[in-house]
Amino acid sequence: MPNMGAMADSFQSEMSKHNPMAGMAVGYGRAMLQGQVSRFLPSGMAGLGGSFKYYFHVDNAYITKKLKVLLFPFRRHAKEQWARVSDGDGGPGCTFRPPSEDINAPDMYLPLMSFITYAIVVAFVMGTAGEFTPDVLYTLIQSCSVYLLLEVCAIRLGFFLVQMSCSLLDLFAITGYKVRGLLLATD
Repeated sequence: MPNMGAMADSFQSEMSKHNPMAGMAVGYGRAMLQGQVSRFLPSGMAGLGGSFKYYFHVDNAYITKKLKVLLFPFRRHAKEQWARVSDGDGGPGCTFRPPSEDINAPDMYLPLMSFITYAIVVAFVMGTAGEFTPDVLYTLIQSCSVYLLLEVCAIRLGFFLVQMSCSLLDLFAITGYKVRGLLLATD
């Protein structure tokens, strides 16, 4: 998917070719919108979009490989490492490769799609049984979200007690993989 900033720049330059005033208006509107958005975001939230981009940086080959690893973990050979691939020397300031380049990197695409599919499958099963109401879907999504949040909070507390650090988004991504198991176990 192309970068939205690059798309906006190309749109603005295209508008400037045909009508310089329209290009200037687009640029002014874009700057004003970015200023208003950053004004209402709490401090530290401006970079959160980049963090989410990391967890959704996947492609079809990655999804296929990751599903194979998640569904058949026993098929991995002993010589294959379960460690993430870093861009640096592995020190405290190193960054890890995105999921499309590292099969062991946590992603949020699979857990999110599994969560949505699980809610739809449960609603479908309840609908075929004649027990579906719109409140069922709301209750299911709400209860699953609360359980996931409580689990992440408990894990985060455990990490705090043993004085280890782990990204909160990593925890959400890793704990979200269990929804795939729930989806497979749904009748």
